[in-house]
Amino acid sequence: MKNPEKSGTRPLSDVQNLAIFDHCTSHDTSHHYPFMPSAEKRGRRWRALAFHKGMRLPAGTFSTKAEAVTAAAEIEKRAKSGKIAATGKRTVGDLLEKYSADVSVNKPGRKWEQTRITALLRHPITRKRLSEITSTDFATYRDHRLKSVLGSTVDREFNLISAAFTVARKEWRWIDFSPLADVARPPEQPARKRLITPKELERICHAAGYAIGDAAETVTSRVAAALAFAIETGMRAGEIVALRPLDLFEHYVRVAGHPGAKKTDAARRDVPLSPLAKQILAGVKSLELDPVWGMTTRQCDALFRKLRERAAITGCTFHDSRHTAITNLSRKIDVLALARMVGHKDIKMLLTYYNPTADDLAQRLV
Repeated sequence: MKNPEKSGTRPLSDVQNLAIFDHCTSHDTSHHYPFMPSAEKRGRRWRALAFHKGMRLPAGTFSTKAEAVTAAAEIEKRAKSGKIAATGKRTVGDLLEKYSADVSVNKPGRKWEQTRITALLRHPITRKRLSEITSTDFATYRDHRLKSVLGSTVDREFNLISAAFTVARKEWRWIDFSPLADVARPPEQPARKRLITPKELERICHAAGYAIGDAAETVTSRVAAALAFAIETGMRAGEIVALRPLDLFEHYVRVAGHPGAKKTDAARRDVPLSPLAKQILAGVKSLELDPVWGMTTRQCDALFRKLRERAAITGCTFHDSRHTAITNLSRKIDVLALARMVGHKDIKMLLTYYNPTADDLAQRLV
């Protein structure tokens, strides 16, 4: 090894070394370590490590090291060409908060989306940087959630998160791809087939102290009246409690017909009333409340659960009234009229709610 003093050169000072380092890191250093395509072992898989201008880029995980390095190189190439926006220190939580403030707020279902996002922000996954989040992280989140909630709940959460990532990719240029793209969704749950029997409706009405046609002066009694009304009309709980006096007509009620209501074209409809539905509505209408039923969806849900327990009934929800109504109405009106009445744009949706028993079908064959 040559002596620097004898060769005419002098060793670099600390200041000179620091200046060289600053020069390198202030330029595109993707060809210098550590800012170069590489991979690291994560369990049985390899995580691709891609960088651009000193910032980590999301590149995914792969089965082999060679695949990971190749993917990292491709990501860096696309970043240099301007096809990828650097994410910096932004987190999944930052993305969801921006989506809630800029996108969810303009949706009819903004309340559910913003409530769900608020809950998601409490989960550790939302504190991960966008440059580090992977499909493996969301697969772990899915498996953890499935221990406490139904697959349909996780699927709805994934739909929301996926929508946020799509907007971030297409409009904000925060990411180049969605880490949810390669995550398997929970298996589809079988459709509910639970129907509310006439005997069960009678028990719930008795528990509420309500009789068909009564004025239903208490909120509890109006919940029982709303259930009976739902079984006659196929209307959803939210549609029933939202009815205003101006939505009531002699032979029908208008769903989402008042100014400012936000519903799909299929849900915005006129619902014909049977004689029994008219009798139920007349008793509630006599109270002269606005909204007509004088309660919120939350009150309806909470009080229904209390009535169900009081009546010693298990396994049914208020929404099962919709299954019951569609099954009953299918015996009276044709399928196209039924789809229009209950607010289904796609007739295939009726199959989810149409739940006749084998005995019912056998009687029709006689």
